[in-house]
Amino acid sequence: MPDLELCFQHMFCGCLPMLIALTFFFLILHLCGKRFSSAHIILTFVFCFYLIGILTVTGIWWIKSFSPNYVWIPFVDMVRGPLGTILNVLLFIPLGFFLPLLYEGFDRVGRTILAGFLISLCIETVQMFGCGSSDINDLITNTAGTCLGYYVFVLLQQMIPKSWWKAVRTEGAFCYIQVAIYWVISVIFMVTVQQTVFHGLFR
Repeated sequence: MPDLELCFQHMFCGCLPMLIALTFFFLILHLCGKRFSSAHIILTFVFCFYLIGILTVTGIWWIKSFSPNYVWIPFVDMVRGPLGTILNVLLFIPLGFFLPLLYEGFDRVGRTILAGFLISLCIETVQMFGCGSSDINDLITNTAGTCLGYYVFVLLQQMIPKSWWKAVRTEGAFCYIQVAIYWVISVIFMVTVQQTVFHGLFR
């Protein structure tokens, strides 16, 4: 059972620099003439805090030496530990929901699933540095959760006024760049700045 208080502390320390970075990011975009709705900006903050949360829950808060621990046999651990499987699926459902909600480029299920797969693969790769085990089952369940989240969005999309979610979304190829920037910054902050903030506040 993870130490929930410790997880919250690390997540808080990751969200602080993300809050500052996003504020400057949207300010620069605004000065460059790029306009976003207030709803999009607010939901982007929530989305990025969620990305920090994913990294916190998966143990990406303290990088050590390269010491890979692999689990390459699929599905076996899913049967042995169904609770972990369910939690891994639930963890990535918001990702599958946020991507098509915020970015028109992810209005296809294949693109959303690919994004979820790549983000999960990145996590499994970083976990080789003493942050846990790189498990193919996590990759499968995380991707499945992303897919499920996409269809949750499709279902709720029918109930939300079109004018609202159209205003929330951004269009064009820049949406892919945005998601990549948010994810890379989240990872960098969690393995660098977050540690400094954590020691300053809680140690």
